Amino acid sequence: MRPSSPFGGELAFERIAKRFGSTAALHDVSLTVPDGSFCTLLGPSGCGKTTLLRIAAGFVDPDAGRVTLGGRDLADTPPSRRNMGFVFQSYALFPTKTVAENIAFPLSVRGAGRAAMAARVAELCALAGLEGLEGRYPHEVSGGQQQRVALARALAADPPVLLLDEPLAALDARIRQRLRAEVRRIVDEIGVTAIYVTHDQEEAIAVADQIVVMDRGVLRQAGRPEEIYLEPAHAFVASFVGASSRLACEVLDAGQIRLGPDVLAGTIKAPPGPGHAFLRPEDVVLDAGGRGAVVERAAFLGPVWRLTLRLGDGQALEAEIATPRWQATPLPPGTPVAWSVPPARLHVFAADDAGAERAP
Repeated sequence: MRPSSPFGGELAFERIAKRFGSTAALHDVSLTVPDGSFCTLLGPSGCGKTTLLRIAAGFVDPDAGRVTLGGRDLADTPPSRRNMGFVFQSYALFPTKTVAENIAFPLSVRGAGRAAMAARVAELCALAGLEGLEGRYPHEVSGGQQQRVALARALAADPPVLLLDEPLAALDARIRQRLRAEVRRIVDEIGVTAIYVTHDQEEAIAVADQIVVMDRGVLRQAGRPEEIYLEPAHAFVASFVGASSRLACEVLDAGQIRLGPDVLAGTIKAPPGPGHAFLRPEDVVLDAGGRGAVVERAAFLGPVWRLTLRLGDGQALEAEIATPRWQATPLPPGTPVAWSVPPARLHVFAADDAGAERAP
């Protein structure tokens, strides 16, 4: 299915800045979203991701910078003429309209005929799994079904861009997991460019072609999910995306750090001096016959045990080991262990690159 809008192509944000009173919501944000891709804006509450989404839609004007779609500046284009589908966190369905009437609303505003609206509603209901619910009202369907109605309504007018503001936040974890796959399937079938706002890391990694990590109005890193997870470019990204232990260290020359009594090699993104090392639990290799740390706690998480180790310098390090079939607690508290980490999976940043602790 091809968008019927005259707009289309690559969506670009060029040096976007926005303040609300004394609060700086966005700082010089530049981002390109390729045509037909699925981009996720990821970050904690207040990082600016929803503001950027609303600027794309035209609901908020930037203080500086511009938004282009297919190379065309959207500054003078009102929201109604940008023809971007928008799915609100609250869904914003009309309570007095049926499922079919909610989906058809954007078409009725554009003066579409009854036959065209009926055909489009039927097509979207089939696509979104809403067949048989067309005559019901929003309060008569489940939260997951309401989300599907909101998505179908946003797609009714064949928009070239679909904007989704935490569309699954109000649902429980099991339904979210199922529906995020459905959202991605529908977006792929339609062939629309999507920008999806979330603070859920797992959700972002599961659905996105491109993840954009934001922190206090600054774009910290943009890349494929595996790049964001495996090669964090900033301390905030390393600490926010996925579980990790953050350990104070001393950066030495030749790509090494000193961590307590140990000297380790890793991916060093800091000059010599004080630094912070980030280690993911699944990357820590343990040897129960060695020394260097003591198991302090062991938590059963189903497929793995999450161990908290106390290092010789007093810092805490988390490690994971697969759950064995033959014993309940593989390394009980008090067990001395040696530990190591592959150099490629140890990421080190300068100590003053605090990321989450300071504003940009």
